[in-house]
Amino acid sequence: MSDKSGVFPSEWNDDGVMDVLFSPFRGNRDVNPRSWDSKMKFWTGLIRKHCADRKVVSFNVRQLTEVFERNGKVPSCLKVVIDDLKRCGVIQSVSEFQSSAETSWVSWSVNTFIKKPVVWSYNSVVKSSLSWAYGMIAGKKSSDAYRPKSRAELLNDLPNEQFVILDLVQAAASAIYERHKNSVVYNVTDNVIAYAALQQDCRDICADDNSFHFAILELVRQKLCTVTVGSDREQLIRMVVNKDDVATPLSENEERIYRLKATANKLELNISKITEEMEECRKTAKGLLQQGKKSAALKCLRRKKMLSESLAQKEKAIDKIHDLVDSIQQTESQKQIVDAFASGVKAFKSMTKGSGLTEDTVDETMLNLQEVLEANEQINEALGQPVGGPADLSDSDLENELDDILKARPDATPMTRGKEYHPQEIDLGLPDVPEHDPNFSRASDAKSKNLLFTPN
Repeated sequence: MSDKSGVFPSEWNDDGVMDVLFSPFRGNRDVNPRSWDSKMKFWTGLIRKHCADRKVVSFNVRQLTEVFERNGKVPSCLKVVIDDLKRCGVIQSVSEFQSSAETSWVSWSVNTFIKKPVVWSYNSVVKSSLSWAYGMIAGKKSSDAYRPKSRAELLNDLPNEQFVILDLVQAAASAIYERHKNSVVYNVTDNVIAYAALQQDCRDICADDNSFHFAILELVRQKLCTVTVGSDREQLIRMVVNKDDVATPLSENEERIYRLKATANKLELNISKITEEMEECRKTAKGLLQQGKKSAALKCLRRKKMLSESLAQKEKAIDKIHDLVDSIQQTESQKQIVDAFASGVKAFKSMTKGSGLTEDTVDETMLNLQEVLEANEQINEALGQPVGGPADLSDSDLENELDDILKARPDATPMTRGKEYHPQEIDLGLPDVPEHDPNFSRASDAKSKNLLFTPN
């Protein structure tokens, strides 16, 4: 027994478990639903994992028998597993999948989930029941239906057909779409790409040609891209950037822009080759000079000179192409700006029209506002008038009265009020200010004098 740990689940190395899993399904699911579902889950997950690990989205049923061969035995239950996957809509035959990409999503879903299960049920249930009844009438034992079949019988029972795993192809299509979307800088020049170039860029998503083909068909079915054969028989993919948009066929202008960019890419490759050839001519001429073959060296230099002139012409052509592509890209930016302005103007007009905002209504409102402000000012002035006093009393009169109070004498009478006030003229009946120190007596002063004039 070959050890396939890491590729297959741990049960693969258990002979007892694998004998049960390799055996045919017994009767129908109603007999033992738990065992039936467990075996179905094992093989469904193994088939999907086998494809996902290899980065493919389809498989051939008969090839699976080679992949899942164990100890010289092949699974006896694959046909039932494949039929169940088809019935549940997990897989689809390549022919059905390709035809679904040419019709709308509605018709595809009707064919897949409504019509086909009915046909499958008739083929799987009715026909198998008739076969069982015929066997009973013919005298066959029911156990004969479950006898182990030979390898040749098992291969004959399996359809030699390719099937697509729908969730894997949808995941691959989504990954391809996102990768291309992230590479688009200007929609007008970058939304078209060669089929072969995109496939080469997505080798880590789809490992083989069939898987990439099915993923592109899925994008076509979702109306996210269109595939067109160009004028030189090259397959071109036009993909939308916004998923809300619907892909339309490639236009003539879009193909012209693609050809323009393709020409620039070819010129860049030619320039790279010419540069390498010029370097080889220089090295060859140098070697010939060292060998004394001057004429041959001159011939190499002439070749290098011709290549240099061709290089200059191609570089000028690339510059012109890049300028033209830049102009096309700027046109798209300018169109977006103009469209934004137009949308803004339209929105402004719609808002002003719906809200009744016009020049007349604005003027009327401003006049009303001015009248209200003036009326409010008059009210404030009226409220500021003194209450209960003479109406003609002004602030200047009050200020003059304050000045008179400050100048008036403290003993002023109504007769003398208003005269200038001189505090030094008021007799308060106070004694005169002393001229000597109050603490110094006359007796002490005489005694001090005697001491000063007494002889020693």
